[in-house]
Amino acid sequence: AAAFDPETWKQVSFQMAEEAGVTLRLHSWFSAAVVDQGAVRAVIVETKEGRQAITGRVFVDATGDGDLFASAGAPHVKGAYMMTLVHRLADVDVDRVMQFEREHPEEARALNLQVKRLFGGSWDFWWLRTPRPGVIWCNTPHLHGLDGLAVSDLTYLEVEARRRFVTAVAWLREHFPGFERAYILDSAPQAGVRQTRLLQGEYVVTKDDIVQRRRFPDVVGRGRDYYIPYRALLPREVDQLLVAGRHYSATPEAQKISREIPPCMVMGEAAGTAAALAVQSGVRPRDVDVGALQERLRAQGAVLDAPLAATARDYSEV
Repeated sequence: AAAFDPETWKQVSFQMAEEAGVTLRLHSWFSAAVVDQGAVRAVIVETKEGRQAITGRVFVDATGDGDLFASAGAPHVKGAYMMTLVHRLADVDVDRVMQFEREHPEEARALNLQVKRLFGGSWDFWWLRTPRPGVIWCNTPHLHGLDGLAVSDLTYLEVEARRRFVTAVAWLREHFPGFERAYILDSAPQAGVRQTRLLQGEYVVTKDDIVQRRRFPDVVGRGRDYYIPYRALLPREVDQLLVAGRHYSATPEAQKISREIPPCMVMGEAAGTAAALAVQSGVRPRDVDVGALQERLRAQGAVLDAPLAATARDYSEV
């Protein structure tokens, strides 16, 4: 895993978009899909200027919750997983914390266990270093049994998570060496939702696909040791639409182990490239030449590690 600064990433993202000739449009909230003859033709958005329609030839649903494909009527299922409101702490003497953990492992283990209890759920490492001196990133607390599509649950998450990490930081300042001056620098601008709607696309990735590291002839991306087929980005029954992100076509069990940020970014590149090829070739996304898509992705630096290139409908080896 690589640590990065979110503010720097935002700026770099804008620069990359501008350099690529992308017309950015912010402050527009998706409301509904306009579908005609089985194809998405426009999306309705809510803005400060009122309700507006945005037309297009191909659309990519990167909402994370499948808002667009659900509105368009694409088959999907609904899952659930833990939710989080991540945050950062500043003025932490990171070197002192790490020295204490090395020199007093048993005491440090007990203190880390206690702070995890205060958070009410955490990974093994409840904090990670960041590129900024004295700033750590906390992927916690974990809250279970909540619906990431329910306004009441999202509201509860934000209120309860803030209560927990405020309590935890006060305890850390008093008990954990290196945290004496720590304070909450910021929290995530939105709730950390891991699973809600999942597309039921042309292919549904299974847990066995992930665990067995199954390779696909139409691979368009990969995680650390698993592969993502192009068909998992294609909705059934709806045209002119691609999907990229944690709501791609996978079983709930498979999604839990394949929803990390890097592979979601890889899916975004694949979907965007496929959309461009579809427009340039005058074909539907599901009819894009997968071999040409793979060739372009490799030229852009994508690592596919696939043994063969397939045409749009040649999936006989899966």
